[in-house]
Amino acid sequence: AVVSTQSTGLVAESVGELLNFCSDDSSREKLLVKATNQPVYRQLILNYSREIREEQFDPAAMGCHSNYTWWTESVHEEYLSFEPDQFTHAGEISSVMDANTCIDLVDPWHVELYSCRGEPISIADNHLLGFTQNGAIMTTTYKCFDTVYRTENGSAVSLWECHTRDPVYGAPGESQQFEFDERNQWIHNPPTHRCVTMLEGFKVGMMPCEEERVDQRWVIKPAPWFGI
Repeated sequence: AVVSTQSTGLVAESVGELLNFCSDDSSREKLLVKATNQPVYRQLILNYSREIREEQFDPAAMGCHSNYTWWTESVHEEYLSFEPDQFTHAGEISSVMDANTCIDLVDPWHVELYSCRGEPISIADNHLLGFTQNGAIMTTTYKCFDTVYRTENGSAVSLWECHTRDPVYGAPGESQQFEFDERNQWIHNPPTHRCVTMLEGFKVGMMPCEEERVDQRWVIKPAPWFGI
């Protein structure tokens, strides 16, 4: 890699290696925005990468891939690549009731609240969530929001293996159906007409959707690469 991953916050050392073969600066920049949340190091890595490529490599002759989506799917394949043709929204979700509080995936199976990052998130961040075209909320590791078919007020929001790993085709089961209602700012489970709600103790739970409830309103802070 061009620069130590420990100092730059890169998701993987392999991203630095791939940058050396990218055919243009726009591809490099988009890959870096996705891979690290430290802007100062992004520019440093970009500069080093350009020098290395110009002096040492001929990507066309070597037949190397230069696509950042290929990187997320092949080099670091455990991370799903969030793109607008597959997702309606992707980013960090903050509460309208408390703008400094965001939805957090505290472990592989639970959804809670935590302080917002305060900086653009990378693709490896556990605050990153995507609303799929086919109506689910998916993490980059193919887990989905799930009500586990519980209907009592305040029931927890869990993370489970997605009913369908494809964000466009196929349909999630009722317990994994979620959509973002932009007018009301709800994260809504249509089959039960219940909404993700901010509860005491940095918890989230499912409650009947009510327009007057500020604790059911959310803002999606778009991931810096989404849509570019």
